Amino acid sequence: MKQITLDIAQMRTRVAAHAYLKQALALPDYYGENLDALYDCLGEVCEPVQLTISAAVADAAHLADYGAVLLQVLRQAADENPQISLVVTA
Repeated sequence: MKQITLDIAQMRTRVAAHAYLKQALALPDYYGENLDALYDCLGEVCEPVQLTISAAVADAAHLADYGAVLLQVLRQAADENPQISLVVTA
């Protein structure tokens, strides 16, 4: 199983977060750099992958409310796609 630990230090703004996610998750060129597009692309994952991210992404120092929604999108994608395992650390 491929393991990817997302570095929330790379996600200080929405634009930076999506640029980082595109690179870290090897998302396709057509990735629309928004949460809907992230969910869609994660639905296409065909090989087992474990994503690890800190819950601190939702702190004010990072993405605040947008980070909370990002976590929700990752959880929904993991719930819908059995190839994705999500670990949220404290």
